[in-house]
Amino acid sequence: MHGKSRHPILAIGYFCLLPLSAVSLGAAAEPVPFAPVSGPLVDGIGLPQLLIGLALLASLSALLLIRLQTRKKRVETTLNALPDAIIQVDAAGGLNYLNPAGEAMLGTGIEAPWHFIDHETRSPLLAVLLAQASKEGQVRIPAGARLINRHGLELEVEGICQPLHDQHGRINNYLLQLRDVSEENEWRRQQPDLWDRDPVSSLPGRSFMADRLNRALQKRRAADQPMTYLGISFTGIRAVYDEVGSQAGNTLIRHLAALLRAHVRDTDLVARMDDETFAVLLTACPAGISQRIAGEIQTALDGFGFEWDNLGHTVQGRLGKVDIPPFDGSVDELLAIARPGTIAS
Repeated sequence: MHGKSRHPILAIGYFCLLPLSAVSLGAAAEPVPFAPVSGPLVDGIGLPQLLIGLALLASLSALLLIRLQTRKKRVETTLNALPDAIIQVDAAGGLNYLNPAGEAMLGTGIEAPWHFIDHETRSPLLAVLLAQASKEGQVRIPAGARLINRHGLELEVEGICQPLHDQHGRINNYLLQLRDVSEENEWRRQQPDLWDRDPVSSLPGRSFMADRLNRALQKRRAADQPMTYLGISFTGIRAVYDEVGSQAGNTLIRHLAALLRAHVRDTDLVARMDDETFAVLLTACPAGISQRIAGEIQTALDGFGFEWDNLGHTVQGRLGKVDIPPFDGSVDELLAIARPGTIAS
C-alpha cells in the first residue's frame, strides 16, 4: 500500500489543510486518489475515506464560522462608529438592536420605552412609517417627526426607514437610521434668511420669499427697480405621491424646481411655497422682460410630462402674475391675489 494509506491520521491532517489552501488560492482542491484498503466498508466507502470526508466537513465548517464571525465583527464595528442612531425594530415596533448612538438617543438599552410621533398632530408615527416602508422600500422620515426618549426628552429627528428581509425574502424587521437635528433646526429657524430651505427641492421656502417681498415693499424702491411676482400652482403632484409613492413625488418636485430655475435669471428668486405651489420673484425686471419670462415658463409647463415606471402622470401648472409697481399693498395681499390666471399689472 502507499504510504498515505498506511497513516490515516496524517492523511486526515493533509486533507484538513486542502480546503483552507483551496479557498485562499481561489481554486478547488483536486481529489487525491487512495489505494484500496482492507477493513469495514460503509456503502462501499472505506474507513479512511470516511474519516477524510468528516475532516473535510469539519474544516469547511470551521472556515465558514471564522468568516461569519469576522464579517459580524466588521459590521458591528461599522455600526458602532456611525454618528447616526441605528434602531432595529420588529413589525410591532419592538426594539431588537441599538448601536451606541441609538442608546444615547433613546437614553438606555432596548428595554426602554420610547415614542415616535408627529409634532403637529401628536399622533403615533412608527406604525405608519413601517407600513409605508413595507410598501415602498426605503423611505425618508417625514418632516416634523419627533422621538421621545425614556427621559421624556423630545428630539427632532430626520433620516430613513427601510425593511429588512430574511433568507426567504420576507420582511422580518425594520431599520431606522436617525439623526438628532433639534439644535441645528432651532438655529435655522432663528436664521430664516439663510436656512429656510425646502428639504426636497432645496429651494428657499415660503418664509424666505415672504421676507424678501416684505423688505422690497417696505423700501418703496419698486419704481427704480420694478419687480414681478409669479405664483405657480400645480395640479397632479399629490396624485403622484398617493399613487406611486414618495420617491416618485420627490423626483417630480426636483424636476419642477429645475425647470423653473432653467427659465429665470441668476438674480431671480425661485421658492417652494407649499406642497403644490411654487413662486418666482423677478427682481429689477422691466415689464416687457417679465412678460417674456412668464410666457416661457408657461410654455415649458404646458409641455411638461412626468413618467415613472413607464407610466405617464398628468401634472399641470398655471401662473398668476403681479407687477410691482403698480401693486403697492402688503405681502399678504400680494400672495392672495397672485392666483393662477391672475394678471395684475
